[in-house]
Amino acid sequence: MKKIPATLVTLLLLLSPAAVFSQETAQDLTVRVITPDGIPKQGLTVSAEREGFRETAVTNTTGYAVFRQLQPGTYDVVVSMRNLELKRIKVEFPATQQIVVEAPLGRVEVEILDRAGRKVDGIFVTLTSTSKIISTTQRTNSTGYAVFTDMPFSDVASVGGPYRVDVSQESVQVASGEVYLNTSSKTLTLRSALVNVNFTVLNLEGQAVPVSATLVLTAGNYSKTLELTEGKASVKRLAASDAVGKFNTSLSLKLGRVPVTVYSSLLSLETDGEVYVRAEVGELVVKILDPDNKPVKGVRVLVGTRVAGNFTGGLTGEDGTFKPGYLPLSSKTGNYTIYVFRGRTPIHKESVTFSKAVFTANLTLTLQKVNFRITDYGGQVLSNAELQVVDPLSGRVVNATVREGVVEANVFPGINEVKIFYRGVEVYRRTVEISGPNNDIRLTNVNFPVKVSVYDSLSRPIAGLGIKIYVEGLEKVSTKTGDKPIPITLELPANLVIDLYQEDTLLVRERAMVDGPKSIEIRLPGHISLGNNLISIENFASAILAAILVGFVAALLIRVRGKRQR
Repeated sequence: MKKIPATLVTLLLLLSPAAVFSQETAQDLTVRVITPDGIPKQGLTVSAEREGFRETAVTNTTGYAVFRQLQPGTYDVVVSMRNLELKRIKVEFPATQQIVVEAPLGRVEVEILDRAGRKVDGIFVTLTSTSKIISTTQRTNSTGYAVFTDMPFSDVASVGGPYRVDVSQESVQVASGEVYLNTSSKTLTLRSALVNVNFTVLNLEGQAVPVSATLVLTAGNYSKTLELTEGKASVKRLAASDAVGKFNTSLSLKLGRVPVTVYSSLLSLETDGEVYVRAEVGELVVKILDPDNKPVKGVRVLVGTRVAGNFTGGLTGEDGTFKPGYLPLSSKTGNYTIYVFRGRTPIHKESVTFSKAVFTANLTLTLQKVNFRITDYGGQVLSNAELQVVDPLSGRVVNATVREGVVEANVFPGINEVKIFYRGVEVYRRTVEISGPNNDIRLTNVNFPVKVSVYDSLSRPIAGLGIKIYVEGLEKVSTKTGDKPIPITLELPANLVIDLYQEDTLLVRERAMVDGPKSIEIRLPGHISLGNNLISIENFASAILAAILVGFVAALLIRVRGKRQR
C-alpha cells in the first residue's frame, strides 16, 4: 500500500472545516406570488439579485418560485412580467426564508355604448400606459365590453400613471378616457360618438318617392355609401359629426349607366334620427294619344337625355301610357327627348321639360295621309272596293271606299294590316310597312285569266268535244274544244265545274278552286284524237287489228287465184 504524503493530509485537514461549514449554512428561499385578491399567480418571473449574482425562476401553478442553496446575504427579490418590473423587495437571507409578494396586477373592463346608450360590439379599444411602454388592443365582445387582464397597477414606476383608453372605428376615434388601476378590477364606461340614422328621399313637394339611389356621406377621410331601396336606407354606428366633422352628402340616381346627382348638402349628424332628403326627382308619365284624343296602346316609347343618351323604353299599355319611373328633373339633366316607334319605324319625337313632382307628357301622334292605288290583275283601276287598314298594335281601324282606283286613308306610319274587299269578298290581306304617301296594290285575284285545255293520251289537243264551264254553279261557257285553250276571265276567286261531252255523253267532270291566274289541263288517258273524232284506245286497237286481218286474207286470196291460173 502506498503512503499518503504528509503535506496532502495537512491540506485536507485545513480545508475540511470550511466545506463542512458551507454545507451547514446553504439553504432555500421560497417566494410565493399572489394577486391583490389572493390568487396564486403562475408564469411570473422572480429574480434573487445581489452584487455579482442573479438567479431567476418562474412561478408555478401554485404561485411558488424556489431558490435553492443560496448563500447568506441581502437579496433584492424582483417580480416582473414580460421584462416589466412589478415589485422589488429586500430580503435578509437566511433570516427570511419564505416571503409572499403581492403582484400589482389587475383587470380593466371597458364598456362601450353608443350615443343612445346601446352596447357596441366588435369595436376596437386600446389601453395605453402613461409611459407608453404598455399598449394593447381588444375588441368589445357581444355585451359591449373589452376586457384587459394582468395589467400592472398605475403606480408601478414603469407604468407611470393612469391608462389612456382610446376607442376607434374604421380608423376614427369615437371615444376616449382614463382609468387609474390600483385595485384588482376597474370598470370604465364610455359613450362613443356613434349614431343610427334613417334616410328617406322626398320630392320637392315633400312626398316620399320610392327611388333606387346611392347616398354618399363624406367627412374628411371618413366615408359611408348607402344604397337606397324604395327611397329608404339606414346606417348604424355612423361616426357622429362631432367626431369627424360635418358630412358632405350627395344623392344620385342612375340613368342607364350614368349617375346624376339630385341632392347635395352639408349635414351635421350628432344624434340618432330621421333625415329627410329633398331631392330634385319626380315621376314621369308618357301618354300617347291619337288625333281624336284617344289613347294609343302598343307603341314603343324611348326616353333619353343629353347627359345619358337613350336610357329606357317600353310599350304603352291599354291606357296609352308608359311610365319610365322616378327620374331627375330637367334642372339636373336638361330636357328629356321622347321618341315613339311603331315596330322599327319612328313616328314621333318630342322634347319635354320635366320640372314637377308628377309630370305627364301628353304626346299627340300625327296621322299620315296615305294614298292607295288599287288595280286588278290586268292593271285596270278598280272602283267600288272597300279598303280597311288595321293597326295591329293599337287596334285602330280605318275604313275607306275605293273610287276610280284610288283611296285615301289617314293612318299611323309603320306596320299595318291592309285588307281589301271587292263585291263583299276579301281579296287582299297583307301586313305591310307603310312609310311613304303613295302605295300601289295590284289584286291578282280580281279579273284574272283562267285557261282550260283538253288533251288526249298522246298529249295532243282534242278538238270537237262539247265543253261547259260553270262558275259558282252558273254556266259561264258553252262551246266546243279546239286546238287552243279556252280562255275565261274570273272577276273573283271561284269554284269551277268543267264538263266534257262527246255528242250527248258526259265524258269527264272536273272540279277546281281558282283564286288567281291558272291553266287547267284535262287529260283523257284512254282516248286518242283523230281529226275531230275521239276514239277510245281499245276501239282504235280493234280497228287496227281488223285491218291487218283483212289485208292478210286479201293477200292470201290473191295468191290462191294466181296458182289456179297457171
